[in-house]
Amino acid sequence: MKKMINRALIPILLLLFLIPIPASADDWFEPEPGYYTLLDENEKELTVMGWEVSLKDEYVSSDNKHYIVTRVDSEKKTAYTRLLGEVPLPAVQTQPESREAAQQDKGNILLYCTHNDESYVPTDGKESIKGNGGIFDVAEALQANLKKKGIDAVLSRDRHDPHDAGSYRRSRRTAVNLMKKNVP
Repeated sequence: MKKMINRALIPILLLLFLIPIPASADDWFEPEPGYYTLLDENEKELTVMGWEVSLKDEYVSSDNKHYIVTRVDSEKKTAYTRLLGEVPLPAVQTQPESREAAQQDKGNILLYCTHNDESYVPTDGKESIKGNGGIFDVAEALQANLKKKGIDAVLSRDRHDPHDAGSYRRSRRTAVNLMKKNVP
């Protein structure tokens, strides 16, 4: 009788160890995807965020205004903020001699996208567009702005699909090839 119980118990225990248990490495994602809108005291939109916003979270806008979240409506995915003040920034002095020295260098900025399917839902309509995600729009805009400033920028549109941890290894080849072709 004891042998029969042991024989039945062993396969059951093995099955328990083999059954995958769902887990997420990114604990800041909500169960339902969505974007939170942050509003100021006048309910003017400050920004949109792709992760869950919590009470007392803080946000600094591009014009250096510092806000704190005072209320969150999880159903509407809206967070209400209060202005804490302006973030003082130190005075910046440009050093023309440094800028001239940097411009004399004949190097290039090399750009590539490791996860080339990444997209932004508000502008692209979905999180992922296989092989041609909105991330390329970002890279092309960066390249164009660098070129406007007289900086040589080379963009590779090589693909590194599928979107997984192996993308980093596959994109290293692209980085090496870019350096071989474009570094003086």
